[in-house]
Amino acid sequence: MPNSSDAEPEDHPVTDAEETANPMPTLLGHLSFGLAALTVTAFAGALIAAKVASAPVGIGFAVGCGIVWFFFSLSSFLIAWADMVNRELIMPIGLGAYLLKICLVGFLVFAISEADWNGFPGLVWGLIVGTGVWMMALIGWGLWQSGRQEIPDESAEIAAEETPKKGDDK
Repeated sequence: MPNSSDAEPEDHPVTDAEETANPMPTLLGHLSFGLAALTVTAFAGALIAAKVASAPVGIGFAVGCGIVWFFFSLSSFLIAWADMVNRELIMPIGLGAYLLKICLVGFLVFAISEADWNGFPGLVWGLIVGTGVWMMALIGWGLWQSGRQEIPDESAEIAAEETPKKGDDK
């Protein structure tokens, strides 16, 4: 009598759970796009700030962009984790991550401002510009992704089902 474990791999259909065993790369695909945009911004902004103002301001600008990347990545990981565990957790985890980000960045900015560091203006500008660049990068990534994916037109399917065919006597 053959054992059920002796079955050929073709006999075992692939389930949705097996096919999407690790959805994390799909959920976090936007991070590399944002990182690339922020890296270019950090280097260019740091060079410009160092040339126009001073080296500490340039370093501050790069650090500000790094802080933006860290906190947006942290919230992305938390939201992706919530999506994998239980979709109902996405909103509370997302809002909690947002609150945590705002509080920690506020505390960080306050602490650095009290330290009287010469790069503080660059850090603030790095936070502002980095956030704008991150948002634009995500919008660009979303538009790029929407052009790559075929979105089914459900309205056409519904209309086809509701339209009576010739010869139908209903």
